[in-house]
Order: sequence, then structure tokens, then C-alpha cells
Amino acid sequence: MSPGNNLMKSRGIPILQRVLWAGGTAALLLAVGASGTAAPRQDQKAAKPDQAKPAPVKLGLLINEPKALKGYTLISPFDSTASFLLDMEGRVVRSWEAGCPPALSAFLLENGHLVRPGSIGDDASVFGPGPGTGGRIQEFTWDGDLVWDFRFYNPKQLPHHDITRLPNGNFLLVVWDRKTAEEAIAAGRRPEMTGDRHFMPDSLVEIHPTGKTTGEVVWEWHLWDHLIQDADPTKANFGDVAAHPERVDINFWEDENISVTAAWQGDNPAKKADGQPAKKADGPPAKNQKPRIDPDFTHFNGISYNPDLDQIAMSVWSFSEVWIIDHGTTTAEAASHSGGRRGRGGDLLYRWGNPVAYRAGTRADRRLFNQHNTHWIPAGLPGAGHLMLFNNGGKRPDGPYSSVDELILPVNSEGRYDRTAGKPFGPDGPYWRYTAPKKSDFFSSFISGAQRLPNRNTLICSGANGTIFEVTPDNQIVWKYINPIKGDTPMGPPRRPGQILTPIAGELLGISADQRKQIDEVQGDIDAHLDRLLSAEQKKQAAAPRAPGGPGSGPENRPGQVFSLAEQDRLKLTDDQKKDMLALQKSVDGRFDRLLTPSQKKQISTVFAQHGPPPGAPGGGEAPQPGKLFSSSQQDALKLSAEQKARLEAMQKEIDARLETLLTEDQKKQLQAMQHRPPGGPGPNGPPGGRPLFRAYRYATSFPGFAGREMKPGKPLEESPPKAADAKVAAKGG
Repeated sequence: MSPGNNLMKSRGIPILQRVLWAGGTAALLLAVGASGTAAPRQDQKAAKPDQAKPAPVKLGLLINEPKALKGYTLISPFDSTASFLLDMEGRVVRSWEAGCPPALSAFLLENGHLVRPGSIGDDASVFGPGPGTGGRIQEFTWDGDLVWDFRFYNPKQLPHHDITRLPNGNFLLVVWDRKTAEEAIAAGRRPEMTGDRHFMPDSLVEIHPTGKTTGEVVWEWHLWDHLIQDADPTKANFGDVAAHPERVDINFWEDENISVTAAWQGDNPAKKADGQPAKKADGPPAKNQKPRIDPDFTHFNGISYNPDLDQIAMSVWSFSEVWIIDHGTTTAEAASHSGGRRGRGGDLLYRWGNPVAYRAGTRADRRLFNQHNTHWIPAGLPGAGHLMLFNNGGKRPDGPYSSVDELILPVNSEGRYDRTAGKPFGPDGPYWRYTAPKKSDFFSSFISGAQRLPNRNTLICSGANGTIFEVTPDNQIVWKYINPIKGDTPMGPPRRPGQILTPIAGELLGISADQRKQIDEVQGDIDAHLDRLLSAEQKKQAAAPRAPGGPGSGPENRPGQVFSLAEQDRLKLTDDQKKDMLALQKSVDGRFDRLLTPSQKKQISTVFAQHGPPPGAPGGGEAPQPGKLFSSSQQDALKLSAEQKARLEAMQKEIDARLETLLTEDQKKQLQAMQHRPPGGPGPNGPPGGRPLFRAYRYATSFPGFAGREMKPGKPLEESPPKAADAKVAAKGG
């Protein structure tokens, strides 16, 4: 029997359920502040403090057997501003300090250079929170010299998640295109799926490096040009979704499996866009099913280029699909539905994984579950030309588990993809798949990747729990490593203390030259005020980068805000300083309100509103352990009084006593294991492990970039953890 079944029979059920499953809610805060605690029943037993704790997860190298491919493994941990090349024993052979977190994975070139996409920090906040935001590409020599430091972002475009290098030396970037809610609705997006938020379909941008800090856009493809919808015949892109799998339904929502056309046809006897009589669908949309408002429409998390086909494959997280398009087009052809090498312009040539998205199947036909790292296996490797991906598997009908899938695509000699009309694209399933013998033992809820190796083995990165392992074709694990890097690295360059409007936010708001002059005057007054208000130590702290999940790492400042509450706590302002800050903020609010237009004020209240992390991304901060009301960081953030903390402690003791009598012995052991798992791998993310890794790459000892290089190993990372880049390095970015 599960803990939930026992809880349903207990009095005090709601609180206990929240404690076990959600770890505490706002309702509990009210209980702390407004109510006392009932005396424990006399028949309750005290919790046993001497129960053995589970052994901590061993970090670093765990397995290294002779069947593993001899070489070096490259990692770029989320929680580091550096990338590391490790030998087979997990020792650091080479490291590169970049001064910014990865966005998200680095790779080596055959000349020994490191290419590393990086984060631009706070300027990315106007696109929304969460990992993966980029805006920067750096190229380092083997010795660590920065030879290319290119930034590409603006109020309408921001790279994220992945880049790849093309044979001609250009770089292909995944880029968000930022559209307003009005633009999205005009394009056929259902208003209830948009709200007053912006809308971010993905695009691809090809950059040709032109100088040490410059690059030129030489080719583009935008999903915005290849949409279809059947929700509103008065809006753009109206058509028959099922008849056009080469285009993308702007209203697709994976939790809603019913045609929107059904609702419209129920009230309108009109004909469809092709002039044929409207066909009744299976039924109306489900009642009381509110669609999720998420600007991150497609969430591309991987791209791959096939030089033989001149085609690009994309991993589309939100659709649980793989898409393939023609790269043999001009930018103008890529924006159309004709032309190019395949005659289809920029329309999709192929899609696979979730045929519900183009009305060619049901949920039972779904094969992908929020996958990552879709790529063609390169020429010269076993399985060359096949498609490989990491199938995360969080929504599988038979339970959450991950797999690495290898697919043989139905492509003909002309580079076209065979399909029977009205049926899903093939194949029916993978040619090869890796899962754990006990499937739930291998599960990563987000990120992750895989790489085919020359010896027919496959290197797998179970990203959510920072675990890398190599498997043979018969699924034997012959090498295993767990990321030992801890989560204390600054997330990008530091904020300018007290800055009320970043440059990119100003561009997004359309700040005029006269408004900029007034804002500069306000900023000057703020700077002078803070110089008088803050101590020397507080000024130093304000200019320092912030660690993820640490003090001050909460929501970004909205335009016009001097210091967020989280930042005030990080600086440990005194009560008098906080009163002074409150008065300063009121003065700034008044001046800021007078200089902005009504349209700009509306943008601040909607576009810059704070929202949670995107789906599939790890949340910020420290979550409470199962069975606990609040974590220590949550208690600090809530600023509980001494009396509240005393009440909270009494409540926790009562909860502990009740759980002791409520749970079975097996359930107690499970709860205890949950409470002592290390961060980075517990609960919904997968089995215990280390901190997250987006991907990992193995390079054989014969890799050309290693020729003539000194490969002297140093210490393992867990024995000599790297120091985070200091504020000066982070601010300069290298």
C-alpha cells in the first residue's frame, strides 16, 4: 500500500499530504503565523534518531573497464564557468575558463580549439527565466586564448540551448523569435493560449565569423513562416491541419488531443479553407480543460546538420517530435513553401515522434516523450546516417523511464521521406534502443544526450542527475562517471547595482532618446544615493556575481526597480537601510511612471511579469525534503520571526510523530531515503546522482585535435574542485 493510501485514512490528512508530496505550501505559512499546535497524542512514539542513513552517492569515476573506448571526455557543467577534458580515470587533462555559464554544451574542433556557447546573464531575463538562454559564442585555443567572442541577441531574438558548426566553418544557432501577444493572435493563436504574454516560436540562424568579436548572418529559417491553424478562419494561416503535415499547428497543445476545428464547425456551417464541406470532428474540446499559457512554443533543444543531404534536424521538446528541413535554400526560399533543393522551401520535409501534432494518429502512436539531442550519427561511425536521440520519457504510458533510441529514417535516394497519406511518418519504432534492465533505474526528466563511438559503444549522458556512462551494443556498462561539481557558480555577469533599466529592456520598451536622457538622470541620482547608503562591504557584495539558488538569486528586477527583496536580503540591509530603500523606491516609481507611455507601462506589467521556469527545467532554490514543512532557505526567505520558527518546530515534531505511527516500516525507509538523497538527482528528475550536465562528448585518443598536445593528467575534479570565476573575470566574460 502506498503512503497516499494510508494518509487517506488519517485525520490531519491535508497537511500531511502536502508535507509528503509538496513539501509545504502557503497554507502552512498561515498555520505557522496564525495557529498553535495541538498536543501530540500520548500513544504516538518519538521518531527514531538512530536509524541508519543511506550511503551518499559516490561522485567521480565509478567504472572503467577494458571494453570502454580509450579517449578523453569533455563536460561543461551547469554549475561552472569552465569546461573540463577528463581522461579515462576522471582526471583533468585540460580546462578552459570562460567567465560565464554554458548555454549549454561545448565541443572540440579538429584543430584542438574549444567552442563554447555561453549565457549573457541578466539581459536574457526579458525572454523568461530558466536554463539554456545563450547569446554568446566563444572559441578558445587549446592553451585557453580567446580567439572569437561573438554576441548575438536583441529584444526580438535570443539564442538558446544548442549550436552546431557547419563544414564551411559557419555556426548554426537555435534562436527564439519574440512576438507580441497581438502578433500571435493575428497569426491564428487562440487568445486563451496566449493571454497577455509574448510568444516565442523558434528559428535557426547561420552565422559566418568575420572578426574576433563579429559575425554575419548569412542564412535564416523561421518557424513563424510555416504555421497553420484551424481555430479562426478570419486570422492568418487558416487551413486543414491534417492535410498539411509540412506546416506546424500554432495551437498544438500536447495535453489537448481534440481538433479545435470541431468547436468552430459546431457553430458555423461554413466550408473549410479548401472549399470542401466542413467535416464533423470526433467531438468538442474537453470542458474545464484550461490550456497552458507558455510563451516557449516549441522549445528546440538540439540541432544537427547532415552534409550529405544538406538538411537540418531539430529536436522539438514541446511537440515531442523530430523535424527535418532543407538547408539547400536561400533565406527567401526558407521563408516560403517552394524552392530549394527539395522544392519545399522551408516547410517540414519530415516529422516523427508524435503524430497527434499533425492529426495523423492518436496518443497510442506517440513514440517520443520530450526528447533531447536529436542528431545524425556522423559518417565513419557505426550506424552512420541513422538518427540518434535521448528519449527522456517523463510521460510514457507505462511509467517514467528514459531510453536512447537509434532510428532508420524512411529517406530515399533523392533525400525525400516516404509516407502514406493520412498515416504517421515511419519508422514504427527504433532500430536499436538502450534502457536499463529495470527501466526506472535509468531516467532523466530533462536535458541529456548520447553519442555513438567508433568501437560501436554508445556514450550516454543522463543529464538531470549528472551521470555519464558508456554501454556496449549488448547494453553492458563499461564506463561510468558522476559529475562532482557543486552548485555554487555565479549565473552570468553580475548585475549593475541599482540599475533600473538594462539596455535590452530599454530597446524592448522602445525608449526614446528623450526618455533615455531622463532615465540616465534618475539612474545618476540612484547611484549617488546608494553610494551614501551602502557600506563598503555591501557595495562589494552588490557588484559580485550571484550563485544559483543562493541569496539574491530570485526573480530579476523589473524595469524601474532599484533592488528586489531577495537582493536586499543578500546585501543584509539593516532595518534603517530598508526604510531608506523603500523611500527611494517610491521616489523612483513616481519619476519612472511620469516618463513612460501607457503602452510601455502595460509592457512592464505583462512582458516583465515574473513567471516560473519553463517545463522540463529544474526549479530554482532549495525544495523542502519530503516530510518537512519548509527548507532552511525557505524559512530565511519568508523571514519567519522567532515565535513563528518556534511554532514551526513544534508543528514539525508533531508531523514527525504522526508519520512514525502512520507509515509502514517499508514506507519509513523510503521516506528516509528521499530525505537523504543529494541534490541533482532525487525525486522526479531521476535516480540519485550529481549536479546537471547538458551533454558529454568522448574524443578518441586518435582525435586530430590532440596531435602534438601534452595530455598530462592532473587531479580528479572531486579532489580539486575548480574555483568560480571572480567578479572581474565574470564581468569581462573571460
